[in-house]
Amino acid sequence: MTSVPVQEPPQAAGETTAPSPPIIQLRDVGKSFDETEALRAVSVEVPEGEIFGIVGPSGCGKTTL
Repeated sequence: MTSVPVQEPPQAAGETTAPSPPIIQLRDVGKSFDETEALRAVSVEVPEGEIFGIVGPSGCGKTTL
C-alpha cells in the first residue's frame, strides 16, 4: 500500500503552526491467516483534521487493516 500526502494550503508570511499529534497511529502491524500473510510491517499516522483514505485492489488487505 502506498499513502499519498495531502498538500497543505500555503501559509501567510510569518505564520507558523505546529503539526498535530496523530489521532490514529499504527506501528509495524502484521496479520496472517494460516499460511497467508495479509499485512506485514504496516505503519500509518493520521494527524487530527487530516483526510485519509485507503485505496487498493481487491484482496490487498484494506479491510484487514
